[in-house]
Amino acid sequence: MTRYLFQNWQDGDTNLEKTISLAAGDPAQTLTLYYAPGILLNVSPGPNGSVTPSGQVALVNGTAYDFNATADPGYEVDRWELDGVKVGTGNTYTLTAAASMDGQSLVAVFAAATHTLTVQAASNGTTSPPPGTYPEPAGSTQNVTATPDPGFFVQNWIVDGSSTGITTPTIPVTMDADHTVQPVFAQITYTLTVVPTANGTSNPPPGTYPENASSTVNVQAVPNTGYRVGDWLLDGASTGITTLGYPVTMDKNHTLQPVFQAIPPPPPDQGTISVHAVLSKLEIIVSVTITDKATGALVWSGNTPALDIAVNVGVYTVQATSDTTPKSQDVTVTKESTNVVTFDYTPTAPLVIDVPTIGGIVLALTDAGLVAYSLAHAAGLI
Repeated sequence: MTRYLFQNWQDGDTNLEKTISLAAGDPAQTLTLYYAPGILLNVSPGPNGSVTPSGQVALVNGTAYDFNATADPGYEVDRWELDGVKVGTGNTYTLTAAASMDGQSLVAVFAAATHTLTVQAASNGTTSPPPGTYPEPAGSTQNVTATPDPGFFVQNWIVDGSSTGITTPTIPVTMDADHTVQPVFAQITYTLTVVPTANGTSNPPPGTYPENASSTVNVQAVPNTGYRVGDWLLDGASTGITTLGYPVTMDKNHTLQPVFQAIPPPPPDQGTISVHAVLSKLEIIVSVTITDKATGALVWSGNTPALDIAVNVGVYTVQATSDTTPKSQDVTVTKESTNVVTFDYTPTAPLVIDVPTIGGIVLALTDAGLVAYSLAHAAGLI
């Protein structure tokens, strides 16, 4: 059965109602209505939006009609369905009426609006979420976090191709449209200050140098002639290191200064003179002098029963003096030699000294001056 729909009056008026004024005696008027084959289409919106026109809409077959959908905030038109079958997308759907559509339903379907977040990869670090494309609800805020590799930091964020100047690890992105984000990583640098010092220089020369974090910078000391490295001062504190090179690990800003010290002259070649004065196998105290035979310079002088002294290589005169005639001996000292000089005094008369606690001791004395030794010493020899 074909449905016919009012199309218009003879004067082109399309209103369903028409008012005609007639006065008594007016001639009769003829009203002509025109009908055309058409359909009734049930038009409605789904949840979260509206559509116009809506309700039961009369359509003339073969005529194109526009239907407009308006989504609620946070939503968008997902599709148009005619009796459950997708027939279009977009905010406006144009339908050409056909007899087969009579009684069917046209529905605008809405869905939560989304925008695309594209995270782009960057050198020297990673992101969370990883690089990729992500549909996100419209109006939502999405956080993208950058994690730099060791020795690097977040220098900037690029959003939609433009620098933001943001240097925080995390950037919030408001999804009011499609967006692309990309972190920019840069090398961390610290300052190495090489401090000048006396009696030498360094390589690199004294100055301030930016260096990459975690790197190792080798600084070489260049001492002047006659000097050597006595220490390195790192951040003003002694390290105890005396090598020419010093490696600095750039884990923060550092100052470094070599300390130079004069190289001491090499020690002269030396030997040892050992002097002993004995009486009957007992050491006695005598006056000893040692002089350099070539120059006559006094090397040592004093009273002692025994003496060990280091002297430079050369020839020396060793002399022991008591109340008797002095005794002397020339000694030739070579490198690392030990030269023993013994002055032996012979007793001429016995002398008995009574020591009650340890018994009697018989001592042979040449003269009174040779008695100058301790009884304790003598007693220890019994």
